[in-house]
Amino acid sequence: VGNHTYSHNRMVFKTPSFIKEEIEKTNALIRQTGYIGEIDFRPPNGKKLIGLPYYLNKNNIETITWDLEPDTFYKSAADKIEYVNKNVKPGSI
Repeated sequence: VGNHTYSHNRMVFKTPSFIKEEIEKTNALIRQTGYIGEIDFRPPNGKKLIGLPYYLNKNNIETITWDLEPDTFYKSAADKIEYVNKNVKPGSI
């Protein structure tokens, strides 16, 4: 199960208190469902700078991102689909 923040704000240039609240509020909601396992984290838009990695490392929270980024290099839908089809493998995100 993964945390993707409470409000889905980009997690760059955010205060430590904002980062903490976003993650802990979501983790608390996940725990309320009865889930007791590890809660990994995926940053909205995949963006993470200084404060977020520091918080995650300090709290032993694993960051999960993706290995395919068609939006980074390709503009047309056809090019994105071709890129994904050529590069996807089992376990790709």
